[in-house]
Amino acid sequence: MEPSRRLRCTRGMRKLLAFIAAAVGFAVAVPATTSAGGWTVVSLDSAPVVRAGDDVEIGFTVLRHGTTPENNDDLVVAVTGADGQIHRFPAHQEGAVGHHVATINLPDRGSYDWKVQGQFVDADLGVLDVAAPPGGSTTWTWDVLQWGSATLALVLAGLAVLDFRQARRRRTTEPVAV
Repeated sequence: MEPSRRLRCTRGMRKLLAFIAAAVGFAVAVPATTSAGGWTVVSLDSAPVVRAGDDVEIGFTVLRHGTTPENNDDLVVAVTGADGQIHRFPAHQEGAVGHHVATINLPDRGSYDWKVQGQFVDADLGVLDVAAPPGGSTTWTWDVLQWGSATLALVLAGLAVLDFRQARRRRTTEPVAV
């Protein structure tokens, strides 16, 4: 036997109300678990070449949510060494809105982790490789090329002395033509 019209309408209304309640519950629950923004994009002007002991200006642009230039005076470039020591270098606004510059100076060569940090900014920049200071390392060492050059110079000096002595002997032993 077929249900009455009134019974069919009541079942349909219950299904519709259950669907609406589920949709409202989903709409209320999902945004509560998601994060709203809070991300930034930091773009370096160019890849820096850093030598230990040298001042290097690092230029970068900060965009909030990837589009809005971030004009923030509390930005720092934080550089962490392998020993865990953190060096912080303040950045200042320079040029176009969102563009900042920090001058960094690291004492030792090696690989460092670095990032830009601020009130609304925490952007990891990866690994920064710092080269030895100009003129080599701070400790005096000889490499193979230096040892080879010194050895070659001593051998050539010895040959020159021998040649000079032999030439002198030849002059004294040869008869003089009259």
